[in-house]
Amino acid sequence: MAEMSSMAPIAGAQYHWVSEFAPDRYQKFLSYMAGWISTIAWQAGNAMGIFLAGSIVQTIILVNNENYGFDAYQGTLLAIAMVAIAYVANIYGAKVLPYYQNAFFVLHLLVYFAYIVPIWVSDPVASHSQVWTEFKNEGGWASTGLAVMVGQLTGISEQVGIDTTAHMAEEVKNASRAIPKTMLIIYVLNFVLLFPALLTICYHIPNLDDALADTTTYPAIYVMRQAMSNTWISVVLALIALLSVVSAINYYAAVTRDLFAFARDNGLPFSSWLSAVHPRKHLPVHASQVSVITATLLSLIYIGSDVAFYAITSLATASGFNWASPIFSVAVIFALLYYALYAKHKYVGPVAEVEGRRAVLG
Repeated sequence: MAEMSSMAPIAGAQYHWVSEFAPDRYQKFLSYMAGWISTIAWQAGNAMGIFLAGSIVQTIILVNNENYGFDAYQGTLLAIAMVAIAYVANIYGAKVLPYYQNAFFVLHLLVYFAYIVPIWVSDPVASHSQVWTEFKNEGGWASTGLAVMVGQLTGISEQVGIDTTAHMAEEVKNASRAIPKTMLIIYVLNFVLLFPALLTICYHIPNLDDALADTTTYPAIYVMRQAMSNTWISVVLALIALLSVVSAINYYAAVTRDLFAFARDNGLPFSSWLSAVHPRKHLPVHASQVSVITATLLSLIYIGSDVAFYAITSLATASGFNWASPIFSVAVIFALLYYALYAKHKYVGPVAEVEGRRAVLG
């Protein structure tokens, strides 16, 4: 992605790259489908991100009050509050967003060590064989191997967000150099920080069943409880919640740019309205509003079924995946119907607007 960003730094990112590099005769349809899949994924990811930020607040309460019920509606309300913060920050604080990034990066490093150092010096410690050779299938999957493969999604998800920078390319100076450089730096830094943290957690879970039985449902919190006081855990989690909100603000910005870009190329219903730019703020306000509504509606699903919510946002157990396929299929069918009835007459693919290729594609 960094390489493609250096060649075509643009807000549409994935679907634009498909249009750019696919054979001319196929680029229109393939980029259209890539645009729909990308847009659905970004909108679902936005809902998941703001929900996780809110759930950390609930976890802080649970750490200090074992009788807290972790009610679903409260998680939804917190998620809605988080997406409201992201909206206000992006629309009314857009000018200051670039200036706080370095400060929060320093805070991120400080919180990382505030979390990991107390665990390093504490007991209990698991054996090397437990960490490197023992595997358990607790998710209802058909085999341990399949469970391990599915389990990789959590680790992979920590690196997925690096392409948020690509969607902000049209608002970055010297984007063809800055965007790929930023993506690679983030990727390396994430690995350097995450891998030691993962090993630290694994080496401090001598009994997996005890960790999974923790009332917070987070094994990482179980590890913290063995090494820290509730007060220090609450401080660390509060700072993590703050960083999660900041991350949600940045992710939300990328989500709106993705939606705006695809609408600008007439790939969505009501494209002209979605792609409108506010005359004074110079921001895609309508795309931002739709992203707020989408995240809010998706978070409401959690009240009725947490399995359905996690399936839609692609985080589920074996039983939850029964939901994911039909939901995705419905979205794809709608995209195909919209293409057949309308989009094929309006959507030409962004590469068709590139100077020098109009004659070939025309």
